[in-house]
Amino acid sequence: MKQIDKLTEPPSDKINFILKLQICGMLEKANVEINTLIEYFPKSWKLYNLSGAINFGLSIFDKSILSFIKSFKINPNSEQSYINLGGALLNLDEINTAILYFKKALKINSKNSKAFNNLGLALQKKGEFNKAKSCFLKAIKIQPNYTDCYFNLGILFNHTNNFRKSIEYYKKAIFYKQNYVEAYYNMGLVFQKYNKDKEAIYCFEKACEINPKFLEAKHHLDALIGNNPSNPPNSYVAKLFDFYAPTFEKSLIGELEYKTPELIKKMLLKNNYKSIGSVLDLGCGTGLLGEKLKKYCSLIDGIDLSKSMLEEAKKKNIYRQLFHLDIINFLKNQKLEYDNYISADVFVYLGDLSQIFELINSRCQRKASFLFTTENDENNDFKLQKSGRYSHSTKYIESLSSTFNFDIIDFEISKIRKDKGKDIMGGIYLLKKN
Repeated sequence: MKQIDKLTEPPSDKINFILKLQICGMLEKANVEINTLIEYFPKSWKLYNLSGAINFGLSIFDKSILSFIKSFKINPNSEQSYINLGGALLNLDEINTAILYFKKALKINSKNSKAFNNLGLALQKKGEFNKAKSCFLKAIKIQPNYTDCYFNLGILFNHTNNFRKSIEYYKKAIFYKQNYVEAYYNMGLVFQKYNKDKEAIYCFEKACEINPKFLEAKHHLDALIGNNPSNPPNSYVAKLFDFYAPTFEKSLIGELEYKTPELIKKMLLKNNYKSIGSVLDLGCGTGLLGEKLKKYCSLIDGIDLSKSMLEEAKKKNIYRQLFHLDIINFLKNQKLEYDNYISADVFVYLGDLSQIFELINSRCQRKASFLFTTENDENNDFKLQKSGRYSHSTKYIESLSSTFNFDIIDFEISKIRKDKGKDIMGGIYLLKKN
């Protein structure tokens, strides 16, 4: 085993000072301090390891990765440097490379619970749930009070539709960390998914009590107690789809019989849109709509709030460009030079649609088509349902179309997917700027 000369390492009080800056979020100052210290201790693996973490926090990813590599080159037995490099790569979705470094850490120390946990996270991200479960359980065997590992098992069992196990592990996470706000929130989502409204309300109320600024929990609570806000927080939509990205298509197509992209394609063809020009896919997700439309359009761009969903869409090589932005931000600030604005099963995550209609009308200079779907409900203009999704009435869409100079070319009500075994009826609208 290679020995590290203690003289190559700075005094512990110097490192502790930088760690305090990092913990307090003063990353710029921490970076200045650590760069100065590295000049005096250029062979300190600890400093390079800490520098990697600080630079990652500053989104200086190339320097972060180089710092971790320097750290374990100086000290090849630094399992923490391998774990940190793997963690950085995992956050950048370099999953297979991350796995290699977690395994290198485990070769150095086969009882490193953090390495097993992070390896489990990487395997879970790949959809290898059984292997991920094995890693998480090994981490807990080594460290029985490993709170985050119980939390990760809660997520895993939710993804694999094991309601009881998911709740069991979220409760274990809360046992070890009583104010674990994310565990209460995720447990609320599982209860909500399985129509346990009373239990879900308790969890979301608890999450809001612990963190009154937890907007996502507030949104779900609103849905369950009958409030009707105009729109959800962007963070709710982003977090929801980042969470479901690994199993999104399997769940939506296989279990929920998702039909919207096919229904949109059929409506276009029915109205003689056989060559439709350029398309902006509003809320493109993993690219399911793009797959249906790619042979009919000259180009297609996509926007989405979820980074994880965009990463899945990118793998399909359908889109010319993908934008990690919310719809309103894009419509306000980007050039709107598309022939078609199409949105499949996205407006269910928005209540008030008036700004979208207004921006496409005012900022797009072409006589563009606007095609989208809604969940249908004739009792309200828009209504936040218990599911956390919004429904919209045909009268509301007709009113917006009239106000913002769109002609309704075609409209139909159809089964767009299932939810909890029941058919969900949706409106499919084809509009044209006049």
